[in-house]
Amino acid sequence: MLGGPEKPISELGRKGYKRFWAAEIARWLLDQKENDKKGRGRIITVADVSQGTWIVADDCLGVLREMDVVEKVAGTEEDRVRIDKEKVRVWVARMQINLDRVVDEDGFVDGYAIAEEEVDEEDVEMEEE
Repeated sequence: MLGGPEKPISELGRKGYKRFWAAEIARWLLDQKENDKKGRGRIITVADVSQGTWIVADDCLGVLREMDVVEKVAGTEEDRVRIDKEKVRVWVARMQINLDRVVDEDGFVDGYAIAEEEVDEEDVEMEEE
């Protein structure tokens, strides 16, 4: 489930969240493969960024626009991002964004909070026959 702050959010709250979102998005972008097969910058969708960072697409789009990495691709309705890692690094340095992880992912139990599929005993008996 994607998450974010309660809406409407205050300006001060938005400022704090934007720094957190920026760090998560920049870290995710910098971890992505940069070039396509022809050596051009890779293009991904805002939905890709949202799914990769667990941040709502509208919030991702706002940060990506501030980073100036969003471009419209002719013939599509979807906003896309061209990954230019150097441009992301320069933006991160200029905005003094800390790219250290806030949460240690090793502290999570694998599979925790993932609903297990319920098994209907009647179905199991029918499959065994």
